[in-house]
Amino acid sequence: MKSGIGDMDRRAWPGLLAGLIGLALGIAGGVFSNLLLGVLAGAAALVACAAALSLLGQLHEAEAALADQERLMSLETTLRDSETGLPDDAFFRLGLESRVAVARRNLNPMSVVLLELVLDGRRRRTGPTVEVFVEILRQTLRESDMACRVGPSTFAIVLDDTPEEGGVQAAERIREGLARTGTRIERLAAGVATYPMHALTVDELVTQARAALTRATAVEGVGSVEVAPAD
Repeated sequence: MKSGIGDMDRRAWPGLLAGLIGLALGIAGGVFSNLLLGVLAGAAALVACAAALSLLGQLHEAEAALADQERLMSLETTLRDSETGLPDDAFFRLGLESRVAVARRNLNPMSVVLLELVLDGRRRRTGPTVEVFVEILRQTLRESDMACRVGPSTFAIVLDDTPEEGGVQAAERIREGLARTGTRIERLAAGVATYPMHALTVDELVTQARAALTRATAVEGVGSVEVAPAD
């Protein structure tokens, strides 16, 4: 939060400067009885007011984002999958809503990757391969990324500030990391959807990622990565 306050301090300078200029012009206009200086002082005051309102709005947004982050941190300890220790589907939806809101506010892309792990010709819920897979996720993803277990064999990855290409690369790195362990799998499929290219809301983003995953699981072979079509 300290860095955010520092940013707010820097953003306050334009408004403060406009206010000081307006004050100086107002004093000069009064001393010299100059109407033009008075008009310029009023214009500077309007600029200062607009800057102050903008800064106030940014401060409220920062406070709301911090409150959401604190709420998610408190929920993360309870909304967890008992087997893997990863956040569960309920936390995934809450976390995704927060991440999409931040991406929309900052005008940044963000990607969702859904992964389906298939073992021995059927979808397994337990087994050492799942544990190995979770460890690969932890080793591969950035600290800022979010990994959740959203189904018996389905995992969701949320990648902040990441375009479509980055989502595909993340899925490939996870698949390569699992392959290096020598773990025998039948298939590891991935579906990628990106905000705002493929969807503008949380529900649409999840729907697009699931549709891409469905196409990926239909492809023959050990693994396939499919991307949602551009909206």
